[in-house]
Amino acid sequence: MKRISRVNQKYLKFALVSFIFVILFIFLLYPSESDLVQIGQRVQLQQNDIDINSRTSIKKELTEAERHWQRVPGKDFFDGLTQQFKTDVFYYRATKSMDPRYKVTIVTQATVNRVDRIVLMADRWKAPISTSIFIRDPDTELDQLNQMIANNPILMKFVDFHLLYANNTRYPVNNLRNLSIRNSHTDYVLVMDADFIPPYGMHDYLLKYIDNTGNEEKVAYIVPSFSSSQDPRILPNDKPTLVEMVEKNLVNPSNLNVCPKCHSPSDYNRWFETTVPYEVKYSWIYEPYLIFNRNNTELFDERFKGYGFDKNSHVFTMAVSGYRFIVLPNAFIIHINHPTSTWEGPRLDEQQWDCLRIVCELIPAVKKKNNYDINDRLFNEPLPNECFSSSHW
Repeated sequence: MKRISRVNQKYLKFALVSFIFVILFIFLLYPSESDLVQIGQRVQLQQNDIDINSRTSIKKELTEAERHWQRVPGKDFFDGLTQQFKTDVFYYRATKSMDPRYKVTIVTQATVNRVDRIVLMADRWKAPISTSIFIRDPDTELDQLNQMIANNPILMKFVDFHLLYANNTRYPVNNLRNLSIRNSHTDYVLVMDADFIPPYGMHDYLLKYIDNTGNEEKVAYIVPSFSSSQDPRILPNDKPTLVEMVEKNLVNPSNLNVCPKCHSPSDYNRWFETTVPYEVKYSWIYEPYLIFNRNNTELFDERFKGYGFDKNSHVFTMAVSGYRFIVLPNAFIIHINHPTSTWEGPRLDEQQWDCLRIVCELIPAVKKKNNYDINDRLFNEPLPNECFSSSHW
């Protein structure tokens, strides 16, 4: 009996010790209410840090310039940097385009469905026009073009047509412009888009300025541009009527709300009052419509295709090479507004950012070619370390 009692005592001691350990374990495992509050505060602080870091990371990822820099442009962009095009020069030769009395040629470009706008242009200009037509579908578009020419004597008389055939790139606007420039019959050219019309008699008005400009002189004449949604038949042919229509908001200066830097250096308020030419200072990204001697001027950079920087990059090249820019007091052109075009390929903003890649190569290259330091700011253009930015527009 004594032996059994000693065994029972050992079991009782073991059970008691075990019970004490269990109580201690439970106490340590489950924190008190104050401990829980402190733990909750620490977790909340850590969560806030995570949220802040997460938002910063997202903001950085969505920075527009960085997003577009990391985005790889499509194959049509890279093909456009080097692709060659089949052309058909003087597909149609106008009957009067080589008349020696004409000294300025409008150079333009279009698709077949915009040739009707060139009819309006030719009717008012009544002087040579060199236009390049972008052909996507020869089987149908050549018939359409032939019919347009045959049905419009004004085209047959004044417009030389050149063809450039599609080759898996974005719209090759500068290839088309250069094709028109190379095949102009006059030294002086007015580069404008197909949706613009000049006033009647503007060619003859320009002659006195052309005749007084030396062949080697680096002078470009600015033709102020406007836009209107009015019927082209009622658009003005003289400056007083134009000013009156601007005051009535029937005609507006080009793009002053969309891209103020693109045309504001022309100083429209001064132009409305002046009767004499005046010189303006070039500033990036000014892109007026210009008359210049094609023999003294580099052609447009053909890497630019689709939408963005195709024209203002050319004006920058002219400015760096020493051109002066003079606004003519009584010359103007008016853009005939139309529904927004359906562009092929990527969205317009993506095309614009893609073309900015070319701009960031062009700016230092042009400076270097003209013996300027690439890090010197000449005309408020971006320097290499700040070029890829939305600040341009």
